Amino acid sequence: MKHVPKDIISAQLRRLTTGALPLVAQGSKFQAIVLRRHGVELGPLGMDPKLASYTLDPARASHNLAELAKDLFAYTAGVQEDVLGKGKKAVTFTRAPVDRTTLYACERAELALKTGAHLRPQLEESSALRSLFDEMEMPLARVLQRIEETGVRVDAGVLAKQGEVMGADIAKLRAQIAEHAGYDLNPDSPTQLQKLLFEDLGLEAGRKTKTGFSTDAAVLEELAAYHPVVGLILEYRGLTKLKGTYLDSLPQEINPVTGRLHTNFRQAVAQTGRLSSKDPNLQNIPIRSEVGRQIREAFVAPPGKELVALDYSQIELRILAHLSGDKNLVSSFHDGVDVHRRTAAEVFGVAEQDVTADQRRIAKAVNFGVIYGQSAFGLARQLGIPRGKAGSYIKVYFEKIPGVSRYMEELIDLASARGYAETIFGRRRRIPSSRARGPRAPTASGSPATRRSRAAPPTS
Repeated sequence: MKHVPKDIISAQLRRLTTGALPLVAQGSKFQAIVLRRHGVELGPLGMDPKLASYTLDPARASHNLAELAKDLFAYTAGVQEDVLGKGKKAVTFTRAPVDRTTLYACERAELALKTGAHLRPQLEESSALRSLFDEMEMPLARVLQRIEETGVRVDAGVLAKQGEVMGADIAKLRAQIAEHAGYDLNPDSPTQLQKLLFEDLGLEAGRKTKTGFSTDAAVLEELAAYHPVVGLILEYRGLTKLKGTYLDSLPQEINPVTGRLHTNFRQAVAQTGRLSSKDPNLQNIPIRSEVGRQIREAFVAPPGKELVALDYSQIELRILAHLSGDKNLVSSFHDGVDVHRRTAAEVFGVAEQDVTADQRRIAKAVNFGVIYGQSAFGLARQLGIPRGKAGSYIKVYFEKIPGVSRYMEELIDLASARGYAETIFGRRRRIPSSRARGPRAPTASGSPATRRSRAAPPTS
């Protein structure tokens, strides 16, 4: 079987740009990027089965065509390995047999069309889900397409210099750890750390794993107050992770043609509806630490341009005020006051002008902790205070801002009755375990936090 000439293919593909045909594309963002590289700009898209499946059920393990075909039609579709092979013998599509690639491509096109036709009526059953898909997910895919294609400029020289400095800092920390131990050891080895911490130093061991007692971050943070070497180990781990994840790897990810990083924003992965960044992950670069801010300095704008960072001020609390309708919380934003200072005044029973910096810090932790169902244990650990005192802060918060407590109780009970939680825009997340438990009566304190709730005010 011979290849079809490229000019004939290009002519046929340009029919996709007119908007005359109703277009269906599985993983439309990726398809649009590939076609655009060949001079083909996709016209309006009416259906992306991957995004439709994600909109209907974000909890699905996979939204790829093969899995959808299996679940929806009991059909076993071909996979790439059937065409390209696997392991060391795998080839690219340009080297695969034409007859196999043709059948594979035709099957996927037919499945995309069939799957889209199957999922569209399900979207139409809910005006909220239909709107979420047509007005948010589909347009967002085109926006993300352009962001990925554009990429972000990175100064590899800055990263290289930072890598040298950080490498020296890591070596210094390693030497300090060895000095405390009295012998040379590898801080990256859990086994050697177990010996140092729990045998040589006699620190109290916590959770046991298959290879011995755990030396993960949670354990080390609890032990940090008992010996200075633990803090050094934590600092060592933090720096080595930053160096390996960003300073060493990001220069390798720079596209040699564009000189930019081109991440992949995964739109149909997180059950909550948020985006995730991959290859490379650009979402987790720290901003609160000095080291993180230095790494961010390597991301630069071209001459004549500026990079601008935009952030919603206290967006979670504003959404919570809107959803709960709590008059005290709403008034804080209407009055234009410092919401954390006002919360501190309520919790500590003092005038707003008399709130101390430490009281505001505690109130801020309570404000944001309550949103995500943080327990007294978690708040105590974050603030470095006794659990009883943290629990009293949470209890007083719910007493002074009762609308939030009421809203969160209602949210939990509603999710229990429905078996799913729903956001402002109608995005649903299945929570089958909540339905199995059923609604619960309010606790004695009226605090949902004591119920280990993870309900958060939904946004999109």
